[in-house]
Amino acid sequence: MSGATVQRKRTHRRYWAIVFMFLFGWMAYLDRINLAVAGIEIIKNLHLTLPEFGLISSAFFITYSIFMVPSGILSERWGPRKLLATAITWWSTFTALTATAWNFASIFIIRLFFGPGESPMYPGSTNLFNRWLKKAEISKGIAFRDIALGVGGATGTFMATYIMVTLGWRWIFIIFAIMGYVLGLVFYVMMRDMPEEAKWISKEEVEEIKASFENVEKERAVTIRQYAPWKRLLSNPRFWAWGLTFGGYDTILYAYLTLLPLYYEVARHIKVTAVPGYTAIVWSTFIAVLLIAGWIEDKMLERGSTLFKAYAIPASISLIIGGLFVILGAYVVSPIIATIFIALGFLSNFHIPAIFGSSARMGGIFTGSYAGWALFWGNFIGGLAPFIVTYIASIYGWFWGLFYVGMWAIVAAILWLVCQPDKSFAPEIIPNYIPKRKQQ
Repeated sequence: MSGATVQRKRTHRRYWAIVFMFLFGWMAYLDRINLAVAGIEIIKNLHLTLPEFGLISSAFFITYSIFMVPSGILSERWGPRKLLATAITWWSTFTALTATAWNFASIFIIRLFFGPGESPMYPGSTNLFNRWLKKAEISKGIAFRDIALGVGGATGTFMATYIMVTLGWRWIFIIFAIMGYVLGLVFYVMMRDMPEEAKWISKEEVEEIKASFENVEKERAVTIRQYAPWKRLLSNPRFWAWGLTFGGYDTILYAYLTLLPLYYEVARHIKVTAVPGYTAIVWSTFIAVLLIAGWIEDKMLERGSTLFKAYAIPASISLIIGGLFVILGAYVVSPIIATIFIALGFLSNFHIPAIFGSSARMGGIFTGSYAGWALFWGNFIGGLAPFIVTYIASIYGWFWGLFYVGMWAIVAAILWLVCQPDKSFAPEIIPNYIPKRKQQ
């Protein structure tokens, strides 16, 4: 009888954390893809060169990357609720202001201020998951959060193209900003930093979350007043290698996100109304591979694999294969075959659950700081891709621009094999990772 009572009380309301972070991720990538979709019109209306447009695309990532580590620290000290609500309000404001741009300088400055607003999204949401989800659910939560990248890339291209054709390119930014304001308000009203603080979460579900951690005080994120051991971390070469892996992956992601519509129009001579169909293939592949990657890597961990076997090896192999497909996609003549190869560049998506899953498992109470470190390098190196690729393309052609992208993925693959994620970067604070079977 008591067992039946417990069963009736068991709920899964903690998954609202995943729903909200999916929507935040979707909104974030709508607000990145919009610039790419409006690229040709912005270049014409503001009288820009191709490298100037690339520099505008990179401007966001410059400040975005700089504020990554501070955002991770703030997620630990402020709590993710306040931080994420402030973040989406900030970035939606500068999304709206993009519609007011009148020349290169104005849009460049607006995009610089846009970056700090979005920087809390990923370290903050990773920290939120480490509070709201069971330990074994964190990687799945990250995978579902991050399919928003693909959904945002695909739906955002269609939505932005439709708005641009019917109302004009400036309305893209106004409409998307309003959507962001509404989402931020609903999130702030409904969510709390900890499930213990939400009246709509049962005590039984909270206890189920806590019980999933072997050492809840060190492994589960909470609001704290201490800093990660940065001096110790920064003196560890493996910590640098681990963070730098994200640079190789984000070079692919941000080259696609900011330049793909422009690439199809300029290099492949595809009509603007046909571009969403081609990009939909690419972003659908992104989603499919990411879901498969999250499932495979979680299964490996459940069966007792080390982080090296479950994360480092799959991420490394996928980055090599993905990087080679990017280069092949730039080489072939047929737009359809090129699109298939470009889409297969997202075989590199095994990196995403690996980097965020390892930041949660290796970082513990400092999950936000660990995620912020990796995200800093991802966005600093990857964020330079729009400018570097357009600069190379304007001088040597698009093939060599995408060759640069593919080679960075291969560099990241090598770094994954160096970082040895099972060994703690600061063992006196966070213990080494012990596979599940060995614990038993």
